[in-house]
Amino acid sequence: QMQQLLLHLSLLKGDYLRFCQQIFPEACCLDLLSDLRGRNIFVSLLDDDKEEYRIHPLFRDFLQYKLRRDIGIDAFRQKLNKIGEFFESQGDFEQAVDYFLQAENFYKAAQILEKQGSIWLEKGKIIVLERFVSQIPEDKLSDHPEILLHKAEINRLHGKTDEALNILQKASRIFEEKGDVRGKAEALHLMASVIRRQGRVETALQLLSEVERLIDSNREANAFASVRLKMANTRGLCYIKQGKWDEAEECFKLTLKFAEELLDEKYIKIALHNMALPAAFRGDFTEALRWFGKIFTDSKSIPQEAIGHLNVARLHIFRGELNDAEKHLKQAIEICQAFNLKDLMAEVLEAFGNLHREKGEYQKAADFYAQAEKIYIGLGIDLSTQNLLEERAKLYLLLGWDSKAKGLAERLLESRNKRGSQLSIKIAQFLLAYIRAAMQDLKDLEDEVCELKDFFREKELNYDEAQAALLLARIYLATGKRQAAFEALERALDLTARFDYDYWLASEIKINPDFFNDPDIKAMLPDLQIVPDTLPVIARDPGKIVNVEAKVFDLVLCTFGKIEIRRANTLIPQSAWITRRARDIFIFIATSKNRRILKDNIIETFWMDEDPSIVEKNFHPTISHIRKALNWHQPVKVNVITFSDGAYQINPELSCFIDTEEFEFALAEAHKARISEDIEKMKLNLIRATELYAGEFMPGVYDDWVEEKRRYFDSQYLRVLGSLAKISFSQKDFASVINYIEKLLQKDPFREDAYRLLMQTYAAQGKKAEVVRCFNELQNVLKKELNVQPSSRTVKLFHELLERA
Repeated sequence: QMQQLLLHLSLLKGDYLRFCQQIFPEACCLDLLSDLRGRNIFVSLLDDDKEEYRIHPLFRDFLQYKLRRDIGIDAFRQKLNKIGEFFESQGDFEQAVDYFLQAENFYKAAQILEKQGSIWLEKGKIIVLERFVSQIPEDKLSDHPEILLHKAEINRLHGKTDEALNILQKASRIFEEKGDVRGKAEALHLMASVIRRQGRVETALQLLSEVERLIDSNREANAFASVRLKMANTRGLCYIKQGKWDEAEECFKLTLKFAEELLDEKYIKIALHNMALPAAFRGDFTEALRWFGKIFTDSKSIPQEAIGHLNVARLHIFRGELNDAEKHLKQAIEICQAFNLKDLMAEVLEAFGNLHREKGEYQKAADFYAQAEKIYIGLGIDLSTQNLLEERAKLYLLLGWDSKAKGLAERLLESRNKRGSQLSIKIAQFLLAYIRAAMQDLKDLEDEVCELKDFFREKELNYDEAQAALLLARIYLATGKRQAAFEALERALDLTARFDYDYWLASEIKINPDFFNDPDIKAMLPDLQIVPDTLPVIARDPGKIVNVEAKVFDLVLCTFGKIEIRRANTLIPQSAWITRRARDIFIFIATSKNRRILKDNIIETFWMDEDPSIVEKNFHPTISHIRKALNWHQPVKVNVITFSDGAYQINPELSCFIDTEEFEFALAEAHKARISEDIEKMKLNLIRATELYAGEFMPGVYDDWVEEKRRYFDSQYLRVLGSLAKISFSQKDFASVINYIEKLLQKDPFREDAYRLLMQTYAAQGKKAEVVRCFNELQNVLKKELNVQPSSRTVKLFHELLERA
């Protein structure tokens, strides 16, 4: 009876053993589990009060294998189905789908996914839904096109817009074949939403009109209220792209009205957020923040709130409220990570770059821009459609790299002229004009900036108009048109007073002191209550301050000569590690083959003589300490250490630089080059190895595993030096031979082969005295330390070299 119970209980996961009595009423589950625990047979108690038990995972896998073999696959699936039906009756649909999928009952799983998919999306359970949908075979999805809509939305949230469109086109065809007008309308609307995100606004509006005609032609038009709600919102966003602020506001008001009628909390938040957009684009940041403030509640976060936090942060940066901006960016990051919103994550990282640029922390700004670029490129997003290149050009300008900024702005404008919107092209034109003015390149600039100012005014883009008016004032003053300069400045100051652009104006005063020190200009300025420390810092010696070209790795580990661990170019201090053991376990994992090590090997290495109870108490907290340390002061929290198949490893999705790994790679490449007789390539890789080897492995740590690795790397380093010395000798590069041999002898002073090569080098240069000195030095070292004489081979070579001399 106990064996049969265990076999059946193995089908239940984790703490779901508590349902065993309801699923298997014929067995006295709890009594038998208690007995098994008392006999210490792979069963542990999770909670004394609730009598919740857990079967050891490896034992559970064995039991499932045995049950499947004993009763056959069909009976095994029937039992999984029975458990799935139980969880479905309890309303635990995630567990139900999981069991139906294990039983390969795709029909039942798909039925639940059709009904629950949209609910899970609204609750932000994107990863759960994605995992389930990916297990449904493609031919089964055709019978359930509603799931295709969920699959497309998942791809859209991940930034995979082309995949999303392909799925939606397929769903639309299936809905049409089934005569499902509502389903087709949903699919077409989602297509319009995705196309709008790709920047094809006119095509999106055409699709929305098609959806409207489809709904209006249906006799049950009132049944499409939720589709009309979504359409109004998407149309408003299209108008935003076109700069039609009034039309956009009307659409968002309609969205809010529909959402309130349907009691749709998610879309109420979306509508409130989008009501802020026209004000934000007009440059009325105070009004925009008022609207944005309405979307954040104490209720559980939804994915759409991430863009809200991002946009609020952007406005705070415009206003110089940098602490508030940082708080909202951190909240945006948390939501992006929780729901795996990769495309939005890139925008948040870009905004972090802007924040640090405003703080004058230019290296951090460059690092965040590099991280954002990596995600954009990984998602196949054209950088010219984003703000990243503009923001990076502004950083270059602050660093004094005018030519670099100009080149970037010119490439951006060229790209946008080919496929950008009118507004995005004008923004790029203004950026280039601003940079040219900074370089005193004023030729034909006056008319261009005047035209841009008029465009921004016509479109009610007040912030952009203020910037253009001030730039025009600077150009007028530089060309001797003082009255025109005063008039343009008056317009910029008027907009500043109306919309509270004090931070921007104060920044411009600091960046352009020559213009604002003019007595007449200075007399026009208002009294700005801005703290100077909050304003952008102009680098005096930019080359020493920031390296914008440096590749940003997710993780950097240096162990040669010193121990240094970095996450995204941020050094993790020793104080971040709770214990040295935690740090050393991380290095143990990272420097193992394939950055992976079995859990048992970790325990054997670091808790060899400890009592098992102490290991059980300390192991998982130590792993937790490692994960926390690796996210020290990181806005983007990443699970750097993952566990699978009984082993811990460095997350394979991360880009890593590990010096031991790079050292081994250089040696492997040198070996390949030697086999192919490519001496120059071999030499380059050996030199690379010496550059990486900055000293002994993990200095100051003397654990057995460290000593073993240290001896290995030391011996490899000596081999590298010896090989380089021989290559240099063959190339008659005698200075390099002496340099490599001296380094080798510092590590191993008893190497007769090194002394022989050194004597040959001196002899080839005709330095007989150095040959004698070298032999005497070897003789003395061997006699003093080992009480031996040089080998006959060495003595013979010494005499031959003297005779030749």
